[in-house]
Amino acid sequence: MRLMKSISAIDGNFRIRVGMMHPKSMMNDVEEIINAFKDDKFYKFLHIPIQSGNDGVLKDMNRCHTVEEFKSIISRFRQEIPDISISTDIIVGYPTEDDEAFNDTLDLIEEIQPDFLHISKYMHRPKTASSNLKEIEYETMKERTKALSDLKMDISLKKNLKMIKTNQEVIPTNKGKKGGYVARTNNYKTVILQEAKLGEFSDAVINDARPTYLIGELVKTR
Repeated sequence: MRLMKSISAIDGNFRIRVGMMHPKSMMNDVEEIINAFKDDKFYKFLHIPIQSGNDGVLKDMNRCHTVEEFKSIISRFRQEIPDISISTDIIVGYPTEDDEAFNDTLDLIEEIQPDFLHISKYMHRPKTASSNLKEIEYETMKERTKALSDLKMDISLKKNLKMIKTNQEVIPTNKGKKGGYVARTNNYKTVILQEAKLGEFSDAVINDARPTYLIGELVKTR
């Protein structure tokens, strides 16, 4: 928090994206972190990985946090910063993840409705305790990954569609690979614009949405 406060004291109009923050390291300082996030210089974007929606699997992973602790942190952020975007990570197919445990993960994602979800498939790593465990069958891993990915896309699209016809402050950050410009809203949503000035704070209206990005039109540059 001291670093965030020092950054917020710097003169100028800019945005900083805070990187991944682990639940264990946040649990004792949630209110202070929230207050630091409220400063205009920080994107309203929280990246907090959960990895599994099942406490037994989290314990096997040695994650040192519970599902309820994770949910409590997100709840407090949303109470204090309603427009904050939530990003989380899931590891699919940890060796001790059975069907019930995976369903717990689906239920958690359905409940918290994250704006961004990073999905990775479990792989053995040398010298880890889990590397001595039997890996889950490939087809099971594939099915679970698809189910979670489908849920992710459904949630993302529904949330992005709600932003159509809204006006957003954006910062164009780079040119798009297929033309136009890539910009970010204050809660770090991606917006594609046909016209923009890189690095200039601008106002844009959102005209359409896809699961992974918004489509906007520049209204004015500030």
